[in-house]
Amino acid sequence: MSEHEGFFNSKKHAATINRRGVIKGAAGILTVVGGAIALKSVTSTQTNQDDKEAQAFLARTPTPTHIPAVSDLPQKNIAVIDQPTPAVSKPSPTPETGAQVPKREYIDVFFSNKTAAQKEVIAALVGEQIAHYRKEPQIEGRIIETLLWKTMVKQAIESLHLSTVVDPDIMESLIYVESGGDPRQKTDYAKGLCQVSPAAVADINNKKKFSPPLNIDNTMDNIKLSALYMASLQDSYPEQSLALWAYHLGQKNMNLAIKTYCMEELDMKPDVVDKTISTYDFQKQQTGTAKLIEQFKNTPKRLNFINLIRSQHVVDALKESDAFHNNTKDYVPRIAAAFVLLEDFEKLHEDDKNLPVALRIQLGQKVAG
Repeated sequence: MSEHEGFFNSKKHAATINRRGVIKGAAGILTVVGGAIALKSVTSTQTNQDDKEAQAFLARTPTPTHIPAVSDLPQKNIAVIDQPTPAVSKPSPTPETGAQVPKREYIDVFFSNKTAAQKEVIAALVGEQIAHYRKEPQIEGRIIETLLWKTMVKQAIESLHLSTVVDPDIMESLIYVESGGDPRQKTDYAKGLCQVSPAAVADINNKKKFSPPLNIDNTMDNIKLSALYMASLQDSYPEQSLALWAYHLGQKNMNLAIKTYCMEELDMKPDVVDKTISTYDFQKQQTGTAKLIEQFKNTPKRLNFINLIRSQHVVDALKESDAFHNNTKDYVPRIAAAFVLLEDFEKLHEDDKNLPVALRIQLGQKVAG
């Protein structure tokens, strides 16, 4: 795909993360009664006549006004904040066979190409972001708003025949970080549930020839656009943490980071790196960046997120291109942290009959009527 500098511009993330309060004026309030969550109806004070989807979202989404931090809830299923361990929920049946399979560990989902020595570094980075999110007063509302899109995320991925390529759990985690589940979010660079840029929309519609073209303002299309972009990134960077960082940086800056790392840390000649990155191997159906990742995969200096962010050469190169800002290095750990938080919530409330009906349906509970 062509480079999308504005697809997930790093400048916006500080502002995005600071506006994580849940939607004001939504059509419900969650209160905690005896440790359980109950729903009370209130009148919506904020609607958008120009966006029917946003109205429908507001009409079904509860807005917590006094929700405790996760640490204040019953602790038997809550991961330790400063030393997170991968949440292991009860096995889930596979749709094909009904067989029970265990939930995956976040460290393997997001950081599969890691050295043994990097495990503690990863745990510390993700633990810091879990603590960051748990300090937010509206964390429960943000989790709920994200999970309300669970079925739509799965449907979008399946409709594109990307079920074996794009992980819906990763997409949900991305939505948690990017928009907190609010499809009305927008910045100067991107908009919607998955914060898609107009440049990416034009590129995808041009290549995929959708009829009608995918619309950035339609939430289902917004998810589809994001899933298509993720699939492309995973082809270019077949290591989940790098694909996600490219989602944040844009492909031009991701390639700059890889090129800088190869030259400065792996002593490769600039012309060799340039030629490799710009070449596509049609026989192997492999991009140049994927070839570099594979080439050094079993070495201590392998191309992965941890090595890249710990390289001062890479950081300096990204800063010079105006692509490295306060939260740039936190982006991938935050996605992994969201993965843990969402899984913890689902496990804690898997049989909770006091949740809103819409959320119970998303979590697979049987609802009468």
